[in-house]
Amino acid sequence: MKPCLIIGQGLAGSFIALELIKRNIPCFVIDAGDENSASRKAAGLWNPVSFKRITAHDSVHYYLKSLQEHWQRWTPILGDDFLHPLPLVRIFPDQTYANDWDVKSDSPKMAPLLNTPIQEQPPWKMPFGAGIVSQAGWLDVPLYLKKVQLLLSQKSSFLKAQFVWNDLEMHNEGLQYNGQEYSQVIFCTGLFDAHPWLQTIPLIPNKGHLLEITAPHLTPQNIIHYGNFCVPLGSERFRIGSSYEWEKADDSISTDIVQELFMNFGEHCDTQNSLISTYVGHRPTVKDRNPIIGSLPEHPRMAIFNGLGTKGVLQGPYLASLLADHLYQQQPIPKAFSIDRFLNKDRLNTP
Repeated sequence: MKPCLIIGQGLAGSFIALELIKRNIPCFVIDAGDENSASRKAAGLWNPVSFKRITAHDSVHYYLKSLQEHWQRWTPILGDDFLHPLPLVRIFPDQTYANDWDVKSDSPKMAPLLNTPIQEQPPWKMPFGAGIVSQAGWLDVPLYLKKVQLLLSQKSSFLKAQFVWNDLEMHNEGLQYNGQEYSQVIFCTGLFDAHPWLQTIPLIPNKGHLLEITAPHLTPQNIIHYGNFCVPLGSERFRIGSSYEWEKADDSISTDIVQELFMNFGEHCDTQNSLISTYVGHRPTVKDRNPIIGSLPEHPRMAIFNGLGTKGVLQGPYLASLLADHLYQQQPIPKAFSIDRFLNKDRLNTP
């Protein structure tokens, strides 16, 4: 069997590569190794609950099941030092929100996700209480990507290089790149370079500032969400974030946003702290907040796996399985995730 060519080894590229390896489908990954790519700057949180309306995606239980199966299979092989399951404490902003949480936690859909509210967890300020999401955690994304890259390299299935569009040649039986034959190519390149084949894919850059602080007297019990999030990293260090700056893709750091994040943390947590570092990341997001997966109708051997946004860790394994089913078992992709929702209807009938 000819291997599948995967362009990009961020979260999407890593998830689909491991899914193909699991199915004994050969693959080859090319990645430029950009340290400023979206995945390598990602906070790595997984949280099944949307806190704005205290709800969850209709597929959330499939996400969690696939995520658990992914870790059970791959952590013994890759190592478990990158995986940190932790309860997530949501501090209620007001009494109305606390009441809504109480009501939602009794609903059949949300009951497995929301735990009984708590009243105190010093030094955090919780005047209206807080609730717990037990099926949450964070992934050390850069470390995870390094582990996946090492596995791929051991299989002679990885090349650190810039992908060159003009070197990709397609023919009836497959495609060729740098003299090698492949059955399929999957683009997992985040905010990918402008190209005629991809111009109709509406990815929107979403820039976010993240802080790393030290707080010697803060006990790292849980992830805390107080409008922003606080993730314990160990050794008295914590990650604070994140801002949401739509349609911005630059790497500049705003002192105003840094100050706002730092002050907001201080307003919710009564402890000594100091700023260690600041960095920005870029999320490839989609207007309807759902990822994009599927094949291009004009070029069925070209597929997209992109737009994971802020829920990449949570959604990635499930979506990778959907894409593999689509490419190798001709299964349809659910409309909510399919690339077809962004293509002109006239193009869908193009051979």
